[in-house]
Amino acid sequence: MIKKLLSTFAIFCIFGVITVTADSVPIKFDPDDGKDKSEVPVTGGYDNDSKELALKFSECEVYDVAVIGTEGIVFSSKVDVKNYREVRVRIGAYDGEAYTVVVTDSKGRVYEGDFFA
Repeated sequence: MIKKLLSTFAIFCIFGVITVTADSVPIKFDPDDGKDKSEVPVTGGYDNDSKELALKFSECEVYDVAVIGTEGIVFSSKVDVKNYREVRVRIGAYDGEAYTVVVTDSKGRVYEGDFFA
């Protein structure tokens, strides 16, 4: 009886870990100017279920955001973080590709991150 409970619990844990890790892919942004990674003003993640890229900004300013895939530029826009703290980009039509997210702040600093959809 205990073996059956433990094996059932182990199966639930394994599937739980697979489900949690498969839903969202974090994007690590690297600064181009040697800044510490803790000073990067943007974090991001890609949700496999909704096929959306979510970018969250910690500093209020205007950023240029571009998402580049194998087909070229998928998304490009100026983002005024005074109005929006988070930007969502739907990637669904370009499923199965590698992407680079390029965020440039008003001082010309560039932050890049990669993910696979």
